Amino acid sequence: MTTTSYFEVMMTNARKYETELKGSISITLAQQFRMQSTLASIVSAISYDGILKTGVKDEDRKPPLGFYWPQKGAGVALMNINGEEADARVNRLECIAAIMIAINILEANGGSIIGEHILILTSYSEQKALIIKD
Repeated sequence: MTTTSYFEVMMTNARKYETELKGSISITLAQQFRMQSTLASIVSAISYDGILKTGVKDEDRKPPLGFYWPQKGAGVALMNINGEEADARVNRLECIAAIMIAINILEANGGSIIGEHILILTSYSEQKALIIKD
């Protein structure tokens, strides 16, 4: 099984041809299948001038067990975790909460969800390192 996406293959080929043609080739993603539609609409508005479409309906994406969704049907949960921060880029309690949520989801879904299905986003490299370490 390959871990290279079709889009990644297209971009690699485009870069090869761009070098040969000494020009600029533009490839724009038109439809995505991985992101929940609320997140995808933000990405579409910011990066794709609103043309990026979602190929999976939200009603076909059942929320995983093991997490209390604050807003039913939203598909996304933003949480405020108050904790002492070593500096503005690391909040240990946020890391612990993210890890515990991921563990709860993995355990509650009996193997139908594996670690590779879960993404924890943070914009800080120090926080990422702490999550990976824990």
